[in-house]
Amino acid sequence: ADRGGGMSQGGPVDDKALLTREAELAESLSTRHVIAIRLIKSYMIAIMLFPSDAVFPPLGASGYVASIVALVTFAAYMVWMLRGTGGAEITKHPLRSVVILFWLVSLSSYLKFNLDAHDGTTSLAADRWLLLLAGLTGVIMITGNHLRDRDDVMSVLRTLSWAGAVCGLVAALQFWASVDLSPLLRQLPGLKINAEEFGIQLRGSLNRVSGTAIHPIELGTTTAMVLPFAIHVLIFDKKKQMWRRLLPTLLIAAGIPAAVSRSAILAAAVSLGVYLVCQPPMRRIQGFLLAPVVVSAIFVSTPGLIGTLLAFFQAGTSDPSIYTRTGDYPFVLAQLQKHPVLGRGGGTVIPQDVFEILDNQYLSTVLDLGLAGLIALLCYVLFPALLALRSFARSNDEVSASLSAACLGATLGAAVSMFTFDAFSFPMFTGVHALV
Repeated sequence: ADRGGGMSQGGPVDDKALLTREAELAESLSTRHVIAIRLIKSYMIAIMLFPSDAVFPPLGASGYVASIVALVTFAAYMVWMLRGTGGAEITKHPLRSVVILFWLVSLSSYLKFNLDAHDGTTSLAADRWLLLLAGLTGVIMITGNHLRDRDDVMSVLRTLSWAGAVCGLVAALQFWASVDLSPLLRQLPGLKINAEEFGIQLRGSLNRVSGTAIHPIELGTTTAMVLPFAIHVLIFDKKKQMWRRLLPTLLIAAGIPAAVSRSAILAAAVSLGVYLVCQPPMRRIQGFLLAPVVVSAIFVSTPGLIGTLLAFFQAGTSDPSIYTRTGDYPFVLAQLQKHPVLGRGGGTVIPQDVFEILDNQYLSTVLDLGLAGLIALLCYVLFPALLALRSFARSNDEVSASLSAACLGATLGAAVSMFTFDAFSFPMFTGVHALV
């Protein structure tokens, strides 16, 4: 009524003042949009470039560079939402319900954990889990609110591709030239190494490397998740020169064989396979014809790689890493009977507290958060895949279809690879998955 010229308690509405306020609001929203995009890009750079074992000592294990950026992102999201300017469109987005479910389960488990007796180490681990979840929530919500059109998405994907390319370059130098640049990225002022560096190790006759990740499995599964998006940028980012699109794609792809990891091969097969299957017929044929050429070039440039990988896949339960994974089941079942619904507490299952590391995120979640947590994790992992599939089915142009296919391939690749390692212990993988 006031906007239509009615009367307020203070008298007639000043149309000029109203227009000024609307202009100020629009400018404020535009500023927040710019800040949000920069936060997302900063997070992608931090998570892909700076190893998470280099931390700011006062913050402990949660003080790595990407975690600090993520927590700033979460704080920005909360401030904007409390002020009513965080973007209302995501309130109806189904993924918001999944995030809320994860929080409800985690907080319930955290409360149960604090009602029981525990030591300082597990208490800190429980706190770190909530900090991790807060950072992931900030990335998910800011991304969902502020990537509003194709230009925003492509801008962020360019940054992700080049950040992934740096990670791939470090891995390639480690793998093929035995040159390790990662220590330079750990030497930022004020940071301290809080874990043993993986460095360059041998697996079979090959260098097994981690790039800027903290473990080869994290390197391989993360680059497998990023690669479909790099290919999407390669095909559709016509504003950039070909070499500026092709080079990041090649460097990211180099991270997969450099990991010398079955998990990486499995994740890449799923993510790229799904992406290629979803392409138009001609591009699909081109992709399946090109794939063997690329794979052959990798194997030719790395004598012994194919034999090493085949030996690992054929080893079966005789391989210690396979045996320990399958040997976890009785232990998990026994613990589940003690804490069936909410588990022992988010993040509280640490290696020195159990007989070994659980190389399976689903089993780790059962111990941490119980069956309720497993349901929340399955929703968190699989629901984005369903949304991507729905988006692909409703796409009416190549760009949207390709982006949806990249999301579908990446989410399914991540879901499969979580069977092979405790994914939430690896910030690079977890952070990129949150963006996806």
